[in-house]
Amino acid sequence: MTDQDTGETAPSDCLASAAPDAEADHLSYRIGRHTVGENLERAVSTGKLDRAADGTYVLPADERPNDRTVYNKVTWPYPCRKLLFLFDHVYERAQVPWTCRNCYKVKVSPRKVTDLVAVHDATVAEPYPSKFQPDMDAPYSTDIYGAYFYAEGLEQARKIYWKVREALAAKGCLDRTPISIKRGCTEYEMHCGPSDQYVFPEALAEVERDLLSRISVAPYAKPPVSRGQALLMWIRQAYRIGDDSYLELTGGRRLFPETLKYDP
Repeated sequence: MTDQDTGETAPSDCLASAAPDAEADHLSYRIGRHTVGENLERAVSTGKLDRAADGTYVLPADERPNDRTVYNKVTWPYPCRKLLFLFDHVYERAQVPWTCRNCYKVKVSPRKVTDLVAVHDATVAEPYPSKFQPDMDAPYSTDIYGAYFYAEGLEQARKIYWKVREALAAKGCLDRTPISIKRGCTEYEMHCGPSDQYVFPEALAEVERDLLSRISVAPYAKPPVSRGQALLMWIRQAYRIGDDSYLELTGGRRLFPETLKYDP
């Protein structure tokens, strides 16, 4: 997740360089309809990836404004943006990245913006990576708002689940706020089927370590959004979908005046 999607520094076991003959084997590894090498070249030719002078690759900076997602201060140690790039453009959405095999998330799905704020305030200090955002524009989500807590493995996710439930119960919003455990990114399941049926070929581990070591990410120039900045966007989003609970956050003041309606 920088996801912060958080952090673009791969863990140490993802940084080992491959020997020249191994690199050739990795480039010829086939996922979907094409080889890894063919898909890398296609990504360069279409501008999805830049080639550096030393032969490595640079993933261009994500210029989309981040004005809606708040992260806590715990960094997720995996390079989510690179991994999502591999999934979309190198693995042709036919293979979940090896590095993501143990990624699980506890998802909280508030139905009102006031509950999103309550979930944030109740859990943001917990010692595991988390993010909070409106979800109504997420392409694969049917939820209105979302809070996500990242876990290394299912057992850790289950422990986080109960801690989050306890925090929401203390805040008084548990009964109206669904909580679930999911595996990895939603787009993986949309394209690769149920997450309990994912397959991770052993050969992919070395291929992916090589790819991650050869792709860097151009830094995002804008600082992370603050809670106050994000709250303004959350209120705008709530207004747009008719979630009038935002009035509790504005002291009853409407974001825009109501339009005049006439008798038929």
